[in-house]
Amino acid sequence: IMFRKLIDTTVLFKDCDRILYLDTDVFIREKIQIPSNIPNFLFSVADVTGYSGSPLLPLRVPVVRGLNGGILLYNPQICDWEFLNEVARRYLLGTGKPWWLEQTCWAALAGRVENKGVFDGRDVRNVSGLKKRTPDQVKSNVSNWIGGRGAYEDSSKIEEMISGASVVHFAGPGERLIEDFAHPSADSE
Repeated sequence: IMFRKLIDTTVLFKDCDRILYLDTDVFIREKIQIPSNIPNFLFSVADVTGYSGSPLLPLRVPVVRGLNGGILLYNPQICDWEFLNEVARRYLLGTGKPWWLEQTCWAALAGRVENKGVFDGRDVRNVSGLKKRTPDQVKSNVSNWIGGRGAYEDSSKIEEMISGASVVHFAGPGERLIEDFAHPSADSE
């Protein structure tokens, strides 16, 4: 099922004002406070487009490019199952591209939400492939899809990327960093 986590969390917590979804490779480094005046959908970004399926999808359906589905804060009322089923039927099923299908559903859903935003990079950071974004881009929670270089291997650069963040998502290739860098910040309680 290509959007199972979206269904599971939304159905289980449908009466909540907001749902905070965290992948298992997300590390909470210190206490966080969620403000009361948040939009209906908050997400972080990565250094990849974050969707798959038919190449026609982003031409016909508004999608949020770069959305990473590992850290999401959303209002369950935004979930439109008929829309997601139609996206799946038209653009995802039978494409032979099973990767990122769930994330594609999140990106398409976010494309329909007017009241959305990106987590502030001072609080939430996505450390993934490390091949395209600089430490400043990671800290600012912005994508950079053009270019590329070797992945950061210097631990001081990786520490620079996560320093000061309350929440870090070690996504995809970044999962290899969990053992060395998933630790509470020095000033956490």
